[in-house]
Formats: sequence, structure tokens, C-alpha cells
Amino acid sequence: MGLFTPKPRGELQPFEVQRGAVAAQLHPRVGPELSSAWLASPGALAQGAQGGLPWRGPSPDGAWFVKRRDGRKGRRALQRSFAHGLELEEAGLAVPVHMALLTEGRTTWLVMEFLAGSDLDVALGQIAAAKLDSLLAATAATIAALHQAGFRQRDLKAPNLRVLESGMVALVDLEGIRRGATAAKREKDLGRLAASFLVLEGQGLEPAAWERLLAAYLPTSCAQLAMRTRARGEAKINAHKRLQRPSR
Repeated sequence: MGLFTPKPRGELQPFEVQRGAVAAQLHPRVGPELSSAWLASPGALAQGAQGGLPWRGPSPDGAWFVKRRDGRKGRRALQRSFAHGLELEEAGLAVPVHMALLTEGRTTWLVMEFLAGSDLDVALGQIAAAKLDSLLAATAATIAALHQAGFRQRDLKAPNLRVLESGMVALVDLEGIRRGATAAKREKDLGRLAASFLVLEGQGLEPAAWERLLAAYLPTSCAQLAMRTRARGEAKINAHKRLQRPSR
């Protein structure tokens, strides 16, 4: 995908580099020119990034996203994202290449491949009716592959899924990824995404779209799963609304 060619299984072991005060873990396909520049001045990577907001920067091979975190908790979050990025890439999922994890003092930067495309909520609002089933099937395939690989996404929502130019749907924010995809936790994932679909239905998305996605994800017991996940989605939306109410 994108910056690098596909890799055989078992080859995605990051290599570690220390240069002065900068410690780095690098994707095995990162070239010496990029790694040297990043190690020399990691702060220059994300001079436009504020807090946890990603920042897009140019590179000779395309573009990257940079996340910056300060402190121990932020470092652990990005370390987890970097490790899961390599694991999911090796498992064959559509994810951005997680290129580097750089730490200097209290600050950590995660450098990821930029994937051109549209967020799922945007794509669903623009897609022609004749192409809707194809997009729903691609979305279901990505979620099923994630669960089959033994992972779950605790922040599974439409803006964290990106529709690529190829038609594939990629997972683009891995901070919510965790191991352990039990049946109950898989259903929680789907309930989170159902909340996105319920919001989109209020903006004109075909009401049956969620059921059609679930039919592609799990052809058997789809009706019962649809009812349960819709209920989870509605509960999530109502909880969010309660948080938005002004206190008396």
C-alpha cells in the first residue's frame, strides 16, 4: 500500500536506533534518507501539530501524518499504536504504514503513511445508490478481518474508516485497537459504528444501510444483531447528548 510494497509475513520487525537524545523505532522499509532527517530533528516533523492533532507533511515518496504526544501516558498510547500498526499490516489489513516512533525527552512522535481517500461518513453521504452495497461490503470486510485477526477497535466510527481510491476501506486511527475480540467485544465495536450510521440516517442515508452492512459482515443471525447493535448505538448517542446538556 502506498509508500511500500507488500511484505511477506514475519518480516515486520522494527529496528531501533539511538542518536543523541532521540530514540527511534523504525519500520523495516524506511530508507536511510528519511530516517536520518527524522533522527536529526524530530520536532521539525510536526511543527504544525498541536496536542494530539495529526499533521500532514510532505515526503519524497508521498505524504505522512504525524501525531505528537507529551508525557508518559501519551508515549504509551503511541507505542501501542505503532506496534498494532505493524501487526495489522502483517495480518493483511488495510492500514496506514506506521513508519516511525520517535522519542526525545517527554515528547513522542508517531509518523504514519497518509492514505488518500474519503472518510466513510463523507463517502456515504456522496455515494450513488447503485454503489452503496459495494461500499457497505468493503466496510464489513475490513471489520470482519480485524475481528478475525483477534483485534477490536474501541473507537470504531465512520471518521476512523477511510475509503481508498481502490475501493478498499482502511482503518486509519489505531489508538483504540486492542487485542481480544470476544463475541461481546465484537458486538460492542459494531454498536459504536451503528451510532455513526444512526447519525447519518438523520442526514439522509438509507435506513436499511446498517442492516445491509451487517448482512455482509455476518449473514446468519443478522436481524437479531441489527436490533442489538442499533440499541447500543442509540444508547451511545443518548449518553453523548446527556453530556452536552448544560448543568443547572
